[in-house]
Amino acid sequence: MNPSPPLTIIIPTLNEAGHLPALLATLTATREPLTIIISDGGSHDATLLIAQKAGAHLIKGPPGRGLQLQRGIDHAQTIHSTGWFLLLHADTALPPDWLTALHPAFAHPQRAHYGRLRFASADPRARLFEAGVRLRCALFALPYGDQSLLIHQSLLTVIGGIPPLPLMEDVALARQIGDRAALTLSRTLLQNLLHRLRPLRGVTRIIAATPYHHAKFHAPGWTLIPQGGGDLGARMQRAIARFPRRPVVLIGSDIPGITGADLRTALHLLRGHHAVFGPATDGGYWLIGQSARRPATPFANTRWSSAHTLADTRRNFPRRRIALLRPLADIDEAPP
Repeated sequence: MNPSPPLTIIIPTLNEAGHLPALLATLTATREPLTIIISDGGSHDATLLIAQKAGAHLIKGPPGRGLQLQRGIDHAQTIHSTGWFLLLHADTALPPDWLTALHPAFAHPQRAHYGRLRFASADPRARLFEAGVRLRCALFALPYGDQSLLIHQSLLTVIGGIPPLPLMEDVALARQIGDRAALTLSRTLLQNLLHRLRPLRGVTRIIAATPYHHAKFHAPGWTLIPQGGGDLGARMQRAIARFPRRPVVLIGSDIPGITGADLRTALHLLRGHHAVFGPATDGGYWLIGQSARRPATPFANTRWSSAHTLADTRRNFPRRRIALLRPLADIDEAPP
């Protein structure tokens, strides 16, 4: 299995000595590197000592779960622990394979993810309440904080952080997350990418957009065209076909780590190669550059959104010179 991306665990506490040891034992049992932050609201029991013995980062401040969670996120940024945040209550009981269960969610940073609620009580009324929570989540996408919340830093920034509420911050946060936040994140990533592309000279600039997401996107100096229908390969092939006798570079709009140097390197390598790929850490690619001498069907039989995407596409370039850029993490299935 691929290693987990950077993950920071944030736990708000207030006199949680009875619950915290079990949760910390489960978290620290994993071999993957984790950053654990305990955001305490004024405990008078052994909570602070337990956190320190576990090697967690400990910060203190006024009580209130929303305030404590946001302090934890702010602290994570000061120690450069960014990426994914897993927000937990101290009495959460995670299964032994909890980290493995998170891996599918890591492919979707444009969304927030929550766990399944189950109480330790054997009371039948607990099962009834659990069923009600599942129905609430299915109908209204409103989980409780007790279910835990996995959210990427980029999405959290777009929605403005954790609501500063003493209680029910989980419901308020869930209401902030939705299609509008995903669209805002998509456009923010695109704007950042266009800013990095601005210094490039002697290139034709095209944005291939889906009508819903970027139809009204304002980008001076760029030509906006529709992607059209079909899978990702069909849409990319349609864009490439507009320039049959020229080299073409296609870049995903969902790559937070891309730099201007990456793009300059791609253009330089394309002068001596038939194709250039920017590998993504999930098996796909965040960039593909093709010379004018390219295969007729460069995306044939490619399994998209899988660990085989790059390898499948490369097989369409037999006996051709191929160069690879540095691997980067992309945001799969974010609006293009």
